[in-house]
Amino acid sequence: MKYFIPSPQKGSESKSKTISRRAFVLTSFKFIFFATIVSRLFYLQILKRNDFIIKSDKNRFRKWKLAPFRGPILDKNDNIIADNFQIFKIAIIPKEIKSLEFFFSSLSKIIPFSDSEITFYKNKYYQHNKNLAFVLDKNLNWSEFSKLNYSIQNLKGAQPFLSFERTYLYSY
Repeated sequence: MKYFIPSPQKGSESKSKTISRRAFVLTSFKFIFFATIVSRLFYLQILKRNDFIIKSDKNRFRKWKLAPFRGPILDKNDNIIADNFQIFKIAIIPKEIKSLEFFFSSLSKIIPFSDSEITFYKNKYYQHNKNLAFVLDKNLNWSEFSKLNYSIQNLKGAQPFLSFERTYLYSY
């Protein structure tokens, strides 16, 4: 009968204790590892959320419509009928502007605007799609364009750009 009663053999109790101790240590390391990952995710996604929102907004692509370059139109005697000339313009990026009043007051220090021009641009700006850049219909000369580029870091929401305008030399 003594063969049917299981009795622990010599040294088996210490082996089971060693195995359970190892399993406990390994499980605690896994728990600490996953707790570290979860706490880091919580820190980055919950606590540092606003910092990463600002960084991601600055990292977005800006859609910009470019006019195609068109060559000169010549008559049969190789006289130029129509040609392209460089024009310098400024665009307003709506997502970067907090106050339109402050923007135009800052811009007026660099480029002279009359009050009627400012009210005209404001009215057109409010009717414009806020997801696209709003181009001011003012052709800048080189000195105004260079002043604007020089002080662009102080003027949030302004984007100076170079474009081409088709001009016809002869009117028929």
